[in-house]
Amino acid sequence: MTLHFPTNLDELKRTALEFQGKSSFGVLDGCVGALDGWLCRIKVPLGKDTSNIRAYFSGHYQCYGVNVQAACDSRCRFTYLSCRSPGGTGDSRAFYGTALSNFLQEIPRGFYVVGDAAYTLSSSLLVPYTGGDKRNKHNDVFNFHLSQLRIKIEQAFGLLVNKWRVFKKALEINLKRVPALIECCMRLHNYCINERNVEWCIPDLSDDAVLDHVAQYEQYIDPLDEEGRAGGRNNVRARVREAIKTQLRSLGRERPTYNKVRNQIA
Repeated sequence: MTLHFPTNLDELKRTALEFQGKSSFGVLDGCVGALDGWLCRIKVPLGKDTSNIRAYFSGHYQCYGVNVQAACDSRCRFTYLSCRSPGGTGDSRAFYGTALSNFLQEIPRGFYVVGDAAYTLSSSLLVPYTGGDKRNKHNDVFNFHLSQLRIKIEQAFGLLVNKWRVFKKALEINLKRVPALIECCMRLHNYCINERNVEWCIPDLSDDAVLDHVAQYEQYIDPLDEEGRAGGRNNVRARVREAIKTQLRSLGRERPTYNKVRNQIA
């Protein structure tokens, strides 16, 4: 059971359609992966294994670890793994230069992955609005719909840790063996999900549905934004996010009342 991120057009369309089924009203129709980082706790590395022991210490979690960058599909199956950065590295920096990061720079139009605010916004990596921007009504609606897909990777990590309880405490194996252990458990995780007959099952997509798939948000992209004349480089990075926000607004979508109430209680 390999970790395979969709790369050809047919795979990208099938993955996007499956994620669309997880989005309310199917409004997000170009997502091909949910991305996030996870700190896998480890024992204090030995000096013979690394020249910078301190780099593996996470100030946020107050423990030693390895920064794991991973992506999953709509069924919470892992499709990508990078385990090359020490625990003190931020997610955006740990993701930069990985195979997936490079692939996203060349990904066909109409497709993107979703991540949290720790990553840098681009036309192929969508992140939520933060700070004062998230108070805007339409930005908040976008954040809600994005979170419906982004949560899949958080669920995937949760399932992984709870199923393979070796991750409940700091790993005591040699540092160089950590990536192999993580990948092995992720492959087993995918196998377990594939063997389930209910809950995780998504009906097979017809060939016609895959062939006809076109991301609807593209009709809302401002041609000036696309060519970078209206706002420069930053506007080009945001053009897909802005197009989806415009799409949601034109459809009259809002954050559900139940979700607003829950957030107020929280």
